[in-house]
Amino acid sequence: MVVRLQPLIPGVFRGEEEVDEYFSLLKSAGVRQVIVEVLRCRRGDLKMLSKLIESPIYEEEKFWIPYSPRKPEIDVIKPNREWIYKKFDVLKNVAVRQGIGFATCKEGLFDLHTIPNCCGIHYLENYKLRPTLYEFWKYGKLNFREVLNFLEDEKYIYGEKLDKYPRSIRKGLKVHEKILLEVLLESKILSKIAPVFSQ
Repeated sequence: MVVRLQPLIPGVFRGEEEVDEYFSLLKSAGVRQVIVEVLRCRRGDLKMLSKLIESPIYEEEKFWIPYSPRKPEIDVIKPNREWIYKKFDVLKNVAVRQGIGFATCKEGLFDLHTIPNCCGIHYLENYKLRPTLYEFWKYGKLNFREVLNFLEDEKYIYGEKLDKYPRSIRKGLKVHEKILLEVLLESKILSKIAPVFSQ
C-alpha cells in the first residue's frame, strides 16, 4: 500500500514524536511507501488556516513563497524551501526508521527519496514510465539524449515510443515531455523547481 500525505500542512506535526507515531500507524496498516507534497494555497486562505492551526507561521510573510517560479504573480503560495527541506528530511528519517519508502511529489527534493520512483508504480509488475526531472538528476545529466541512452532498456516511454498509444493518452504525455525539455533548458527555473540541480 502507498499513502499520499498531501497536503503536508505546516503546524500539523508539532514534533518528531508525532511524526514517529503517525508513521508507526502507517507501518502497522501495511504501508510500504509514503509520498509527500506540501500545502499550496491562496494567500487569502492563511487567515482561515491560522484559526484552525495554532502556529505563528501563518502570520509570517517570509514563510510563504510563490508556488510558480514562472508566474510569481499568481496568487498561489507554499512554505519556503528551507522549511520544506527541514520538515521533509525529518519525515524521511522517520520513514527510514519505520522501514517505509519515502518520496516527494512536485518538490524536486530527489536527494530525500529512498525508493526508485515517486509514485509507487514499481510495486506493480507491468508498467511504463515517462521520463521526469528525477531521471536527469539520477544520471547526473541535463542533456535529453544522454539520459535517454540510460533509459533505453528500462520501462520508459517518450518520443516516438508514444506514437503507439491512443491520442487521449499520447497527447498528455507529449505535453509533459515538451514542458520537461523547456524546464531543462531554463536553469533559473530548474533550480527553483528542483533545488537539487543547483547543489
